[in-house]
Amino acid sequence: MSIANEKTHYTADDLLRLPGGERFELVDGQLVEKEMGFQSGRIAGRTLSRLADHCEKNRLGWVLPSHVGYQCFPDDPQKVRKPDVSFIAAGRLPASEEPRQVE
Repeated sequence: MSIANEKTHYTADDLLRLPGGERFELVDGQLVEKEMGFQSGRIAGRTLSRLADHCEKNRLGWVLPSHVGYQCFPDDPQKVRKPDVSFIAAGRLPASEEPRQVE
C-alpha cells in the first residue's frame, strides 16, 4: 500500500513558531527559503545604514532589517514576506506602541 505525499500547508502562526523560521517567507502556504549570502548581506547592510541615518535625522519613520516579516496582503492574509530592508513612515503606526511578535 502506498501513501500519497501531501504537502504541508503552513500558516503565519506556524512560521512564527518554526525553529529557524527567520530564514523563510510564506507564500501560498509553503515555506520559501530566503537566499542569504555575503553580497546580498553587504548591500542590505549599507542600504539599511544609510536609510536609517537619513530617516532618523529627519524623523521620517522606522527602518528595519531583513528578519522582520510583513503580513499585509489583503488578497492573501497568510502571505508573509521579509524584505532585505524595509521602511515604515512615521504616522503609519500608533505613536504609543510598536508592533510586537505574537508568541
